[in-house]
Amino acid sequence: PTGLQNEILWLKNFGGKIIVTGSGKYPDSEPSGAAAKAQVKIMLEELKPHLAKAEESGITIALENHIRQCLHHPDSIRYFAEFNKSPNLGIAFAPHHLHEWESDIPQLIRDLGDKNIPFMYFQEHSAGIFEKQPKEIEMQQLPGYGGGLDYQLIASALRDIKYSGLVEIFMHPVPR
Repeated sequence: PTGLQNEILWLKNFGGKIIVTGSGKYPDSEPSGAAAKAQVKIMLEELKPHLAKAEESGITIALENHIRQCLHHPDSIRYFAEFNKSPNLGIAFAPHHLHEWESDIPQLIRDLGDKNIPFMYFQEHSAGIFEKQPKEIEMQQLPGYGGGLDYQLIASALRDIKYSGLVEIFMHPVPR
């Protein structure tokens, strides 16, 4: 997320409004507790010059909560919600990377609120993400195809925060 200067200008020239990227790796690749609090503060500090360019350009940077990155554990996501002050920075909310904490997903959406979720994936965790599977298993990544997420709870949480961001129905077929 700290190497987006050229991408911000490119996106602005094409009339785009949002860049989705990872949150970066820090000493602890999936921090929780006090480590999450410290690393989210460091990440936000390091992003300041890049956010200034994004704000000046009218671009929003959406950091995906991705495995093996700063914003993975629910603690780091909640600290992000607490410490983020920029309207041009948010989370590209990816429920499929939170499969270990599925029951927390609706509350995480509420904790983040509309201002911190400019982009959201509708994808579920599935064996089809990592290796070739029969089509019926691969399709479980899509909402409503037999995965484990309760999209009624997710939709309710999105209604509660009056969600106004973008949504992408997404999956990783194998081979890609």
